[in-house]
Amino acid sequence: MILVLGPELGRLAFDNLVELKITEELIHHDWRGTWLVEFLQCSPNLQTFDLSLHFDEDYEFDGGWSPPEKELSCLLFRLKKLVLNYNGRWVFEMIKYFLKNARGLEELKVVDHDEWDKELGMNKELLFLPRRSKGCQVLID
Repeated sequence: MILVLGPELGRLAFDNLVELKITEELIHHDWRGTWLVEFLQCSPNLQTFDLSLHFDEDYEFDGGWSPPEKELSCLLFRLKKLVLNYNGRWVFEMIKYFLKNARGLEELKVVDHDEWDKELGMNKELLFLPRRSKGCQVLID
């Protein structure tokens, strides 16, 4: 299914959406994640979220995560499982945001395809980030 999101997103509600997988190949794109925040805000009952973002290796990415100003409703209690599959250190801020705000998160799985991140020890840093959900397991692949 293909869903095109536009300015009318604020009027949409995906109340029955409990599982979502998004895969995006970004080539020469200044990704900020604004649409992602808006989409999650419209998905209050989301329990499982799998996000795969991959950038062209030759492209010098200068985008980043822009965290929402208010708490996302699905993070209050519903989101149980989050999978982030990516390449690039920029996603670290997104991971910190989800761990800090997802009250019911049981599992965060991080699949990092960037050898540079692994050499810098970012994956070990993830294990020690503060978590809102005390029972959350962080799995690194």
